[in-house]
Amino acid sequence: ISESPYFGHMYLYEDETDEDIFIGECSITNSYGTNIVYDWRSPVCSLFYANQQSKKHNGYDFVVKFKRQIEIKNRKVNKCVETYNDNKDKIITDSFLKEVLREKKNNSEFTDIIKTIQEKQNEIIRNDIDRNIICQGVAGSGKTVIIIHRISYLLFNFFNFNAHNTP
Repeated sequence: ISESPYFGHMYLYEDETDEDIFIGECSITNSYGTNIVYDWRSPVCSLFYANQQSKKHNGYDFVVKFKRQIEIKNRKVNKCVETYNDNKDKIITDSFLKEVLREKKNNSEFTDIIKTIQEKQNEIIRNDIDRNIICQGVAGSGKTVIIIHRISYLLFNFFNFNAHNTP
């Protein structure tokens, strides 16, 4: 993780308050316990994966100014792709996703998808805890990976989660 502490960055603002949100595989805090990097499963990080442009966070109604996907290898930024900017009229294509898919095409090992979760996948992962989900798709479409990430999300956000005793 120290070699690649985060893979995403959002800049959120509300009036005179703003916040840089860095998204990684796990949270990293400073000596005061303040997040420097947010775990991808944190509620505020849903903005990174969704097309929504606002979110209540820390008592503020933040608006997304921009989003970036970042590739860090050996402590060096290799690539930084802007995936959303509220000053641009056009939709930015996800070239970052295309490259990740190309790299993983011939890889038969189980791979982590948190850097490239799409909006519909994010909805499945973060769906209400008390709702059943049916995940359909053709063979190899990623159903199992999405459900595994949903379980990870539930365990991260609901510490006392028990499948037999949901809220």
